[in-house]
Amino acid sequence: MEIIPVIDLMGGIVVHARGDDRELYPPLESVLTQHLEPEKVIADLLAIYPFKRFYLADLDAIFYQNPDIDLYTLLLKRFPETTFWIDMGIQTQQQWMTLNKIKRIKPVIASETLNDLNLLTVERNSILSLDFQYGKFLGEPDLWRQPDIWPKNIIV
Repeated sequence: MEIIPVIDLMGGIVVHARGDDRELYPPLESVLTQHLEPEKVIADLLAIYPFKRFYLADLDAIFYQNPDIDLYTLLLKRFPETTFWIDMGIQTQQQWMTLNKIKRIKPVIASETLNDLNLLTVERNSILSLDFQYGKFLGEPDLWRQPDIWPKNIIV
């Protein structure tokens, strides 16, 4: 079994993503770290366990199409043994390629932001996040009905 920590980023800090109102997510409060800066939170988690991967949800990129590529680069330099699965609200093949060309970053395609199902058939090496809220699937209904187009790696 592999444990992959999930880190939600917004406004340059780690937030506690819960509930509907994403604009009002509070800063993270955790017994695992006293920090809000992503690199310090990751360092604290790695001090507890040698995680190989982290899932980063870049909420600014998801909401505003403003990915923090500089932060991704900083994290790659700071944690050279770590792979990052990054959800930045990918909607186009160009966005996918921007992330995929960076070593140790794996782009996550989220059902809630995916507009073109063809992206999954073209980019078979993707990670697909099947998103739900209150038991309801978030995304194109055809995506849910066509598991044959899903990539090998799925997050639920």
